Amino acid sequence: METTRRTFLGGLAAASVPAGAGVAVAAMPTAGAYHIGQENPDLIAAHADFSAALAEIAAAKDALEWLADEWKHLWPLAPEELLECANAERRSTYTASAVIESDILGRPLMRDTAALTKRFTPAQRRSLPTTCFTLWTEDSAKKRLAEWEAYMSKGRTPKALANSQARKEKFISELTRRVDLAREYEAATARVKLASGVDAVQDRVAMAGTRCRAACAEISRVSARTGEGLRMKAEALLFTAQGLFDAECLQGGLMGDIARFIKATVSVTGGPSA
Repeated sequence: METTRRTFLGGLAAASVPAGAGVAVAAMPTAGAYHIGQENPDLIAAHADFSAALAEIAAAKDALEWLADEWKHLWPLAPEELLECANAERRSTYTASAVIESDILGRPLMRDTAALTKRFTPAQRRSLPTTCFTLWTEDSAKKRLAEWEAYMSKGRTPKALANSQARKEKFISELTRRVDLAREYEAATARVKLASGVDAVQDRVAMAGTRCRAACAEISRVSARTGEGLRMKAEALLFTAQGLFDAECLQGGLMGDIARFIKATVSVTGGPSA
C-alpha cells in the first residue's frame, strides 16, 4: 500500500507515544479518520461558502482591473493649479483628511513631472520624475477663500496698507479660480465614474469580502472532526488575519509560534482547497 503523507504523520505520532500507553495509541486516528465524509457538515458548508466568496473576490478584482484599463484614457488629470503637495503616495506624510489625486479605482495617481514647469525647476523634475500630489478640493478652496475674504488688510503706512490689500485681492482671485477648477474637475471625475459603473464593481468586491468574513466567523465557531477540518479552520484564520501572520511569523514568543504553526498547517496539508 502506498504510504501517504498523512499515514506517515500518523505513524510518526503513534511512535512518539511512550511505552505503556497502549490505550492512547489504539485510540489515535488512522489515515481513514481524516476522510472528508467524517467531517462536521456545518464546517464543510461554511468552508464551501468561504471558498465561493474567495472566488467572487478574485473575479470582482479582475473586473476592476479590466475596468481601470478600459477607462484610463478617459480619466481626467487635475489641473496644475489644483496640485498641492508632492509625494502624496506616502500616505503617512499627510493627515487622513488630505485628498490625493487618484485613478478611477482610488489608487494614488503618479504624475509625470516633465510637464510641470511652473511648479518644479529642471533639477527638481530630474530628481523626481514621477510623483503623486495632494489636491485642492472645492471645499478646501472655498474654506480658504472665505478666510481671505474676511481678512482685514493691515499697514502702518498707506503704502503698507495698499500692499496688504493687493495681497488679499491676489489670493482671493487665485482661490476663486481654484474653486471653479475644483468644481469642474470633481464633476468630470464623477461623470466618468458614473458612466463606467466602477462603484457597482467596488461594491461587489466589498460584498464578497463581507461574505468571506462571515464564513470565516462561522468556520471559527463550528467544531472540526478531522485533519481536513483543521486545515479549513487554518485557511479561514489566515484570511481573517491577512498580512498579520507575515509580520507575526518574524517575531519570537508565543504569538510568533502560533502564527508559524498555522501557516505550516495550511502548507503541509496542501494549501487552500479548491
